[in-house]
Amino acid sequence: MSNSQLTEKRARLRKAAQDYQSSLSWYQENLDSPNAEQDCDESSAAFKREIGYREMDIIADLLDEIDDLQERRKPLQDKDLQGVIDALEHPAGINAAGKQVVRLSLVELQERRKADSEPVAFTEKHEISNMHATGLYLRAWPADRARNAVEGYTIPLYRHAPPAPERDQVRREHAEWSQATFGNVGPVGPLKHLSKEALEAAAEPCDLSEWADMQFLLWDAQRRAGITDEQITQAMIEKLAINKQRSWPEPKDGEPRLHIKERPRKKVDRCDVCTEGARGGCGTCIFNGNFE
Repeated sequence: MSNSQLTEKRARLRKAAQDYQSSLSWYQENLDSPNAEQDCDESSAAFKREIGYREMDIIADLLDEIDDLQERRKPLQDKDLQGVIDALEHPAGINAAGKQVVRLSLVELQERRKADSEPVAFTEKHEISNMHATGLYLRAWPADRARNAVEGYTIPLYRHAPPAPERDQVRREHAEWSQATFGNVGPVGPLKHLSKEALEAAAEPCDLSEWADMQFLLWDAQRRAGITDEQITQAMIEKLAINKQRSWPEPKDGEPRLHIKERPRKKVDRCDVCTEGARGGCGTCIFNGNFE
């Protein structure tokens, strides 16, 4: 069997195994569902067809491959890494064997960084809530499982906690400094200060330090008001929908544009068409004297 055929067969086998694992999980969670049982049976049959009668051959091939991989990717010893560090002090004297060790060191470092930066599994918010409530395990699925997104398992899990983005670090440091400097005060002060900084930014819109001040004050007011990012995001979603429904004047550079408010409905006693027996108005008014 050629390498391409072997790669293709392994891919089919992996997919069949993942499909069976996924459908089995779905069936176990929905034992009364005929569709879930049918999917589980079909994926099980597909997996068995892919394996055929070659279970022992497949296991043997996998064990051989694992042995070969471990031999080729045997981790470097500390003494090897120290030798690389020492040799780099005088790079001109590194021989061919030393260059190979340097290359392997860099490859191992690259693979470890890649492994740490990519999720190894996915979970979802209800699983996290259950873990906090019970104090037991967190259920998750491998990152390459096909049904993760379909079933809502979209929260990534990593081998190690990824480093916080620089912006988050700045936000945390500013909160610590602000709390220590200004104490336990409310959000009103930072918000009033924010209006002052906004005017200064309007006068010098290219001055990044003014933008930084506005962001600091907005963060500070939000934190002191006890409002989370998730709450603000939801409020933004709702407000954007409202703004899209509003009417706005023509753009005018350098001036605020306020939405056009609806004119109040004219109040009348009653139009001539309405009668005491009319229901819902006559089309001219709504029977209570307000024009539509």
